[in-house]
Amino acid sequence: MHAVDGVSLTVGRGETLGLVGESGCGKTTVGRCILRLYQPTEGRVIFDGEDLLKADSKTLRAARRQLQMVFQDPFESLNSRHTVGDIIAEPFIIHRIGSPAERARSVAALLKRVGLAADAAIRFPHEFSGGQRQRIGIARAIALNPKLVVCDEPVSALDVSIQSQILNLLLELQKDLGLSYLFIAHDLAVVKHVSDNIAVMYLGRIVEYAAAGVFYEKPLHPYTQALIAAIPDPDPEKKKASQPMLSGRNAGAGAISDIRSRPFRCLPLRRSAWWGRRRCARKRPPLRWVYLSEWCKPPADGPLQHCCCKKPDLKCAFQGL
Repeated sequence: MHAVDGVSLTVGRGETLGLVGESGCGKTTVGRCILRLYQPTEGRVIFDGEDLLKADSKTLRAARRQLQMVFQDPFESLNSRHTVGDIIAEPFIIHRIGSPAERARSVAALLKRVGLAADAAIRFPHEFSGGQRQRIGIARAIALNPKLVVCDEPVSALDVSIQSQILNLLLELQKDLGLSYLFIAHDLAVVKHVSDNIAVMYLGRIVEYAAAGVFYEKPLHPYTQALIAAIPDPDPEKKKASQPMLSGRNAGAGAISDIRSRPFRCLPLRRSAWWGRRRCARKRPPLRWVYLSEWCKPPADGPLQHCCCKKPDLKCAFQGL
C-alpha cells in the first residue's frame, strides 16, 4: 500500500497552494516528503531546479534554510525544556549565523514581528496560550527568511477567534517576505481565505486542482462537491442547497472507503449510488483541462469531465478525477 501515489503539485513564488482532504488521506505525508522529513520511495521534489531527493547532505542542509514548516500542534512542536528565545535562536545556531548578541537581537525582532513582547524570550512554551505558541512556531519558521513554508493545519487546534489572527499574520508575512505556502487543511472555509490555488486529495491522490475562485464556483468532482456542501453557513435563516452525501453501497453517509481497494480501480467513490461510472471500475480517468464557460453533459458511461480545452487559458481549471 502506498500512502501517497502519483501526486503532482506546483507552488509558485509568493503563492499559496491549499491542500485539502479528509484526515488520513496523506496531506501531511506530502508536506513531510517535500521537506525530506520522510524519504519517498520514488518520485521527485524539485525546488529551485534542484531535486531534493537526489541531493547530498551538504546540498540538502543548504536547501533546508529555504524550506520550513509550521506544525499542527503548537505545543508538541516546541521543546518544553527550552525557553522561547532558545527555540527561535536554534536555526541560527544550526546554520552558524551571527554571534550570540546578534542572535538575541534577531530573536527580539522576530518576536515583535509575530506580535509578541520581547520578554517572551525568557519564558517557556507552557506559559503561553495556544495562539501565542503558534506565533512562536511561526517566528521559528521565518527566522532564516525561507522561500517555502509548509503549514500543516496551523489553525486547526485553535479557537475560531484566534484562527483569524493567525491566518492574517501568515498573509501579512507572505506579503512582506514574499513567502510561498503549502497550506494543508481540511477546513475549506479556512483554505478559501488564504489560497491562490487549491488541490483536493482523496486516499493519497489528487482528484481536483483549480484556482480558488473557480474551485468554489464550479467544483466538478463529487468528493469536492460534498466537501463544499459541508461548509457551515453562519446565517441560520439561509437554507443550503441539498447535496448528495458521500456513502458507499453498504456504508452509512459520510463513510470513507478502504484505502486498500484503491490500487484496483479508479476511486472507491464509484460505488456511491448517487454518482458512479462503470468505466471507473476499470481505470482511473486522468485529470484534464476543462472549460468552465461552456458546459456539456457528461456521457452516461464516462468520467465526470466537461469540455476539454485544446488551448488552456484563464477560463480553465485543471480539474477532473
